[in-house]
Amino acid sequence: MTVKPYDIHAPRYVRAGECLRCGKCCVAEECEHLTTVDGVATCAIHDDPARPLCCVLFPEVPPLPYDGCGFYFLDRWDDNAVVRRHL
Repeated sequence: MTVKPYDIHAPRYVRAGECLRCGKCCVAEECEHLTTVDGVATCAIHDDPARPLCCVLFPEVPPLPYDGCGFYFLDRWDDNAVVRRHL
């Protein structure tokens, strides 16, 4: 479904993809729950329903803050064009 620019009730960007658990966002925020298991960055509370909302929603809108992030966005005002811009 394509959303027209004048449809103010629908979000322009829809997040797609998945967390690759690289830990870049956690390092930037100096998160106390970031750990390393077998050389791979991981969140100690990733599957906890009580984890902070900022973690659940990250990233909310483009641009993506880190190159190599597994998330991307679909621009619903542009026929669901893929947006992978980085800061």
